[in-house]
Amino acid sequence: MDIYSETKTAMHRQNKISKKSLDSEGHLSQLPEEAFLTDFEFSLERSIHAFYRWKEACMKAVHDVGMSGHDVAVLNVLRMMDQPKSRQQLANLLNRDDTSNLQYALRKLLRAGLIEKADATSRKNTTYRTTLAGQKVTDKYADLRRQLLTNSPIQSLPSIEELKRVTAILDELSIKYSVAERLASAPRSKNS
Repeated sequence: MDIYSETKTAMHRQNKISKKSLDSEGHLSQLPEEAFLTDFEFSLERSIHAFYRWKEACMKAVHDVGMSGHDVAVLNVLRMMDQPKSRQQLANLLNRDDTSNLQYALRKLLRAGLIEKADATSRKNTTYRTTLAGQKVTDKYADLRRQLLTNSPIQSLPSIEELKRVTAILDELSIKYSVAERLASAPRSKNS
């Protein structure tokens, strides 16, 4: 059995599991709509982890420096539009608030020679850009991504319209979860 068939079989097994609600009568699903939300959240979790494993594997295939999916995201966002970006801009574009992890990724990419400081007037206002080596690596990454995902003879992506619809839904959910996170983080009275 080839890798595509093995993966497809594993995905079918996973889909059988996800057809039945994981928590249809559990603590996250007291109401019927909560069961659907729970199913969606677990599907999103599986997708996120698969996506980050994919990014790591794709980068490892084109470059020998070990990078996490988060590191790959930082590198690709820095490459976007080929314009320098500050740590705060990166945090905003990636919807991240874990400054220390973002700073660690930047240091790792600097040591690997894939990015450089574009402007370092102050620590807070430092901007970063990809180096020529970083551009070559991100080009190779994009080529392999294109070959395995968008031009693949063995698997196809959803249509452009479907991708647009899912992107809009995920963007809306990102806002909703961000608002909920802020509400959950707000100080609460002891009587609540």
